[in-house]
Amino acid sequence: MSGDTSGAMLMVALRNPQDERACQHLAAGFGLTPEERAKRLLRPDATLQEEAAAVGGLDTQASSFKANARKYCQRKQIRERVAGIQYQGAALASTSVASLLVEAEQARSGAMTKKDFSAANACIVTKATLAGIWRNRVEATGAGGAPLPAAAVGPTIIMTGAPPAAQNAGPA
Repeated sequence: MSGDTSGAMLMVALRNPQDERACQHLAAGFGLTPEERAKRLLRPDATLQEEAAAVGGLDTQASSFKANARKYCQRKQIRERVAGIQYQGAALASTSVASLLVEAEQARSGAMTKKDFSAANACIVTKATLAGIWRNRVEATGAGGAPLPAAAVGPTIIMTGAPPAAQNAGPA
């Protein structure tokens, strides 16, 4: 297969489970824990490539381990599988807020077509929540989440009708 990283062949796991685990490790880009490094007899400052090579079964105590680790990670099969895993991860990550907003709009449109306004309203709330402009509950708090002082909450005055000055003024 060529350098095309969008082919379906890249999505298939490698036959060698150690190579597959090494590819998963490289694609994730996270280092091993100090305990796992010690268990695999790796130096504390080992690179991600060296970790992947150790996961892939290379002898970490060999004198040529660093060079072999670099060569191992540059093998075509390894590079293509890592690219495939990363491509698949990017595709899954794009199934985030944007795609959920599209789906919520499709559901809202369908609800409106069926004149199910309650369902349509639920879709609107979902879209607003995904967009970050809807909060289910807002609490009035002071600095650092402390309750507001009693004076800040104060009584509410409700006035009905026009003020007396406006009633006596008459038409101008």
